[in-house]
Amino acid sequence: MLSKIVRFTITALVLSTATLCSQESFKVLRNDSTSRQKQAHVWRDDFIKLNLQIPTLSPAEKRWVQTEINDEVSRTGTHTKRALDAMESREYDLYIAKPRVEDIIDFLTLLERQTLSEQTAEVVVWARLGSHLLDSELWQAIESLIQRGIVHDDSFLSLKHTFWAQYILDEIILNYITGNLEK
Repeated sequence: MLSKIVRFTITALVLSTATLCSQESFKVLRNDSTSRQKQAHVWRDDFIKLNLQIPTLSPAEKRWVQTEINDEVSRTGTHTKRALDAMESREYDLYIAKPRVEDIIDFLTLLERQTLSEQTAEVVVWARLGSHLLDSELWQAIESLIQRGIVHDDSFLSLKHTFWAQYILDEIILNYITGNLEK
């Protein structure tokens, strides 16, 4: 447990310092749509690499997760020991991580490919992306998959993605609302 705390603290300090030193790099999100597309491309490549490390559950594994957790909670109205134990499983981590990472890739693909003709539509996709980047359940699953040795790249830390979401909010959403987002 202590090593987790130390690791988190060191990561937080490193990322905070890096973020403070590179805040200007996120100004690209405020720039024209081409600059935002380029950033989406970089992030999309990162998430594709992550997604390739996350195995797809078999239909039987999906049914097991649904039975042990969803059905159990629906039946009892509470998280039973059985459901909580299943939530600590590799299968549950994959059940959470894989589709959510794929959703993030889909959002980034839309942003990267300039398929959004209206700026409002673009901003909505950025907002959805920001929301997904703040998904604590996703990052808990990714951290667990790292600890299990399934995901080997620990650069996918929730703190980093919290900063990304903050910059999406600050540099895209708020600038759009105030009329300062470049087209």
